[in-house]
Amino acid sequence: MGFSLDKFAEFHIGPILFREELIYFKEVHLDEYVQVKVELTKYNKTNSRFSFIHQVFRNDGVLCCTVNVDGAWLDLHKRKLTKLPEEMEPYLAKIPRSENYAETE
Repeated sequence: MGFSLDKFAEFHIGPILFREELIYFKEVHLDEYVQVKVELTKYNKTNSRFSFIHQVFRNDGVLCCTVNVDGAWLDLHKRKLTKLPEEMEPYLAKIPRSENYAETE
């Protein structure tokens, strides 16, 4: 996102994941370099719930797995879901959107 862990700590928020789905296609060997492509697939502006897809590629371009996650932002002091601070929204806007991206209010 472009924000460091220190910046998240400053705002007292962090991500919480409700669902993770890993779909494996090809093996990745120990010490093999991979490239991860991340796209935002869903975002709810009202309550800051989100979904991402992560695609993991080997150096030869072969797709090895996809990781789908659903989550939200958690206020680390109140231990309750919270909205993303306005100061962080421009960074969220820089995250690539998937072809089937959906935004709700």
